[in-house]
Amino acid sequence: MAQGLLDRAVGLSGSLRSAGVPVSLAESLDAARAMGALGLADRETLRAGLAAAMVKRAAHRLSFDALFDLWFPALTGEPTTGSGEAGDGGDRPGGPTVAQPAHATGPALSATDRDLLRSRLADLLLNGDDAALRRFAQEMVGRLGRAESQPGRQSYFAYRVLRDLAPETLTAALIAALLQRSGTERTPFTEEVARRTVTARAEAFRKYVDGDVRRRLAEERGIEQVARTAVAPLLEQVDFLRASRDDLAQLRRQVHPLARKLATRLSGLRDDELGAVAITTAYQTPKIYQGPYLDAGPDLIVGYAEGYRASWDAATGHVTSVVFENNEKAWCGDHCVDPPLVPGVLFSNLPVMSDDPGIEDLAPTALSLFGVAAPPWMEGRTLVAAA
Repeated sequence: MAQGLLDRAVGLSGSLRSAGVPVSLAESLDAARAMGALGLADRETLRAGLAAAMVKRAAHRLSFDALFDLWFPALTGEPTTGSGEAGDGGDRPGGPTVAQPAHATGPALSATDRDLLRSRLADLLLNGDDAALRRFAQEMVGRLGRAESQPGRQSYFAYRVLRDLAPETLTAALIAALLQRSGTERTPFTEEVARRTVTARAEAFRKYVDGDVRRRLAEERGIEQVARTAVAPLLEQVDFLRASRDDLAQLRRQVHPLARKLATRLSGLRDDELGAVAITTAYQTPKIYQGPYLDAGPDLIVGYAEGYRASWDAATGHVTSVVFENNEKAWCGDHCVDPPLVPGVLFSNLPVMSDDPGIEDLAPTALSLFGVAAPPWMEGRTLVAAA
């Protein structure tokens, strides 16, 4: 195997480890052997072989793909007509190298040119030709993505391409064209199928634009520098206090199966030293709450038995090896006890129209006093006469 290709395999292993993907020395050696066995004729086969050797979890595959594209690019330099097609080297790692064309400096588009390019993009999204869509993305990064990043220095930006072409604004027309081309009657179901098809193709175009921007930046600044910021932090590295809504949604999808197991195992947990039940019930949030703010709640709510609560260390996120320990500080206001064990007291200066009020009744009652109707998803009922 050529030394340069071996260096790339080693570089890929290092970038994966820096991104939080565990790759051992043995797995790096397996990857090198796979590269020798598979050869470089088919880049996607090489990708699959290296992924099989280096990636152990499905959640890490996106990071692998992004870094593989940096260390084993399909081409270098500016793509020419036919780049990426069979026979021109575009499917081989480190494919054709060609000179930069004059339009790579990213001149401003006229309205006519922009409309023509958007029409080309619409045709590609409608036809679903993935290889042609990738080539178009590469062409557009060279034509639209280059701009001055600081005085005297130019760089590439995906947002410039996506701003000028605005693929999201083509969705409605593409859905109608897709249904018309297929001769399918327009119903809510067929429209949703068409919408998902168009959305997936538009997302693929965005991915190709992002990938080509990273490739060009790696050529200018070095692969190692770009690799450090090429992939988003893995979910296990995300600070959930600063996580985005998308991060939280992905975390919840991964955490939900674990939450079910924890709820089962925590419910009825015993303190063997005292022979008592410490946790009566661990509640799964989706089973006890509803409404549009469900995602803002915790995955589990632990209902402690009388005399038990969360430790002071647990409240700060610190995990110790001790399951039970004595509380030597003041016992106050932690709201940890299982609700059925601590019925509350309601004080009101207005007549209460219920013999069994609950805490879920307070929000609709407050809204009622202000003359505001409670939204349909809100639990509870009004406890006093409306204002």
